[in-house]
Amino acid sequence: MAAVAALAVSLVVGYRDDQTSACSPVDPGLSEMIASRSTNDPVNFTVAVAVENSFARGASKNYERYFVVAMQFASADGVLREGIWGVGTNQPEATNSLVTLRRDPDGASASITSIDSEAQAFTDWSNGQVIIDPVGASVLEARECLHEAVAATI
Repeated sequence: MAAVAALAVSLVVGYRDDQTSACSPVDPGLSEMIASRSTNDPVNFTVAVAVENSFARGASKNYERYFVVAMQFASADGVLREGIWGVGTNQPEATNSLVTLRRDPDGASASITSIDSEAQAFTDWSNGQVIIDPVGASVLEARECLHEAVAATI
């Protein structure tokens, strides 16, 4: 029984190390763009991180890369909340780069989609342009990255 528990702990620790390396910072301009389309009252982002999702796809247009953006924000009542958005972009791949939006040569911008209920309740982004499972591994990973980033700022 002790051997099984030790194996479980080592697997969790190993998985945890992999999650940390997948976290990417988000360009403040992208965070501000997401927050700019608030449904009622302004939302102010405090921390934002992203995880790439290689299984996502666009509903009407395909992009080279897809990210799950987890953002902590303050709603108008001062409550800190968390939301999840999907971003499709043609941003070139670069190690440790900021996740940002990049315009296509034809002038089309990337897609932003509200993934979870908080994102849908507080921002006015479509919930169908970037198809990402709201309880999928990349969303869970992005939430964990966000929790680490928040803890690091305290």
